[in-house]
Amino acid sequence: PPVELPKGGVQRFSAEVSGTNVSQEVTWRLEGNQSNQTVINEDGALIVGPDETASQLKVIAEAVQRNEAGGAVAAEITVTVT
Repeated sequence: PPVELPKGGVQRFSAEVSGTNVSQEVTWRLEGNQSNQTVINEDGALIVGPDETASQLKVIAEAVQRNEAGGAVAAEITVTVT
């Protein structure tokens, strides 16, 4: 489902890494933000700055442990800023 978040809003995300005997640990990354107050923390909590001017953000969870195929991205979520 689409994710919408207002300026000043907070949303916590989670990601599951597929595969057997792999770590569920992920590193969170944020793309598209224009405000330095818009951040994502190590627990997957996105905070949209009250001054954010971007209309969309991309939240990316990357698996810390690479799988045998070399894949790293566990999840990509597009967030519409309202």
